[in-house]
Amino acid sequence: RLSQQYERISWLCGCADKKALFCFPCLFFQYKTNAWSLQGITDLKNLTNSARSHARNHHHVSAVAALNLLGRVRTDESLNDGSRVSRERYNLEVEKNRDMMKHHVRAVLLLACQGIAFRGHDEATTSHNRGNYVETILQFVQFSGNEKMTHALHDHNATFSGLSPDIQNDLIATMYEMVLLKIKDRVQNAHFISIM
Repeated sequence: RLSQQYERISWLCGCADKKALFCFPCLFFQYKTNAWSLQGITDLKNLTNSARSHARNHHHVSAVAALNLLGRVRTDESLNDGSRVSRERYNLEVEKNRDMMKHHVRAVLLLACQGIAFRGHDEATTSHNRGNYVETILQFVQFSGNEKMTHALHDHNATFSGLSPDIQNDLIATMYEMVLLKIKDRVQNAHFISIM
């Protein structure tokens, strides 16, 4: 008889430990306002009436609607313009960082291909010669004409400027790995190999 109730009442769920029935949407969305979501229903004689009454409860209706929308619509975004603005701001920051990273990659490629040292003795902002890497980045950004990137390089509060020695080392190591993988790939796909 209880199995028929499960088929008839789609939101019904049970807990064997508590030996009680609960409302799945109300539990899932934590609407702990009545017996269906707090201690559960144990009175099976009045289950039909209790379920009918609960189905009209505004908290239950909200929970069922939220469950039906789950995975289809981002309710937080549809209700909150702030999250949309925050996401757009974040995406702009990511785009700015990617544009900046292009200059860093170009600088690493240029200096590495030419066999030129990366760092200078004094890379402080007050130095007249901040090292080949920093000076190359500054020239790339200056000639790009992008005011936002120029500002980001000189802004000490910027999330990413990429001028630190750690960033330089990470870029060099990453490019080294990429070149090594490309060489390995070509060797594995070659029919013949000659070592001189």
